[in-house]
Amino acid sequence: MEKKAQEYNEIVKNSDISMVDPFTSKNLGSVNILENQDDIFGYIQIPKINVNLPIYLDASYDHMLKGVGQVSGTSIPIGGKSTRSVLAGHRGWWGAIFLLYADELVEGDMFYIKRGDKTLTYQVYSKEVISPYDWEKLKVIEGEDLVTLLTCHPIRWPSPNRLLINARRVEEKEEEATNKIETTQISKNVKITNYLYIGFLIIDFILLVFVIIKLIKTILR
Repeated sequence: MEKKAQEYNEIVKNSDISMVDPFTSKNLGSVNILENQDDIFGYIQIPKINVNLPIYLDASYDHMLKGVGQVSGTSIPIGGKSTRSVLAGHRGWWGAIFLLYADELVEGDMFYIKRGDKTLTYQVYSKEVISPYDWEKLKVIEGEDLVTLLTCHPIRWPSPNRLLINARRVEEKEEEATNKIETTQISKNVKITNYLYIGFLIIDFILLVFVIIKLIKTILR
């Protein structure tokens, strides 16, 4: 599987594969290196914002309901020079909090790609807001080992833009990475935003119930 992933990443590096926005398109293509495309490829852990999500190959609708998906046309997240894996995820989805707090991440923050007994450490170096079609921002950079988190912006619907969190791989010993994952504290702002998000969900649910009741009354008249 590692060899197949490396071969795919070479194709990405040496060709101009087009990408599509995973939040607006269903025709995403596929990366055929797993026996079952719905198998979990690895995990992304972002201690600062309390994220531990499965990584799937292909950012399909179903995959992003369960975790984050590697956007087809970008590198598979196994590390290596001249690779850039774009991992797409929702800010939140009906009771589940995915990349809701991604904008809390700042330069210097760490996150980790874990697969089996291997941990890759990435350090945030920039973030930016782009349009859903500004894919030039996601191209491989020669010699760099990058992972970019991709999510909707702003948090509340409608979310016409995309937030990018760009990170560069840094070398860390396995025990150092594990220690950081276990000891990093969630920021106070993230905890506060968590309560606000739950509040918004409750309000949205109440409004939905109200609309349904109004429709039923209208139909029964």
